[in-house]
Amino acid sequence: MPGAETAIVAIGLMAGVTYATRFGGAWFVQRAALPASTRRFIEALGMTLLAALTAPAAVSGDPALIAGVVAAGLVAGLLRRPLASMALAVATTAGLRAIGL
Repeated sequence: MPGAETAIVAIGLMAGVTYATRFGGAWFVQRAALPASTRRFIEALGMTLLAALTAPAAVSGDPALIAGVVAAGLVAGLLRRPLASMALAVATTAGLRAIGL
């Protein structure tokens, strides 16, 4: 069984690789001459990820969670602001659960 030092080094290396790929990707996108279609695809990835993460919740059967997902979908569709849609989803779900739904 590895010692604590080995685990800390492994976690540090994984964190370093994660940050390198995130910053490397952002650096590449800023400097590369990408076609407009590719740029639109990259810009849409945030909303796509949000949809992928909320889709299982939409079919869970929990009414408060379903209402939060619907609220997030409406705001995302109207405003195209992922942060606003996530905040509204959290607020809607928490509010409905607070009143016992």
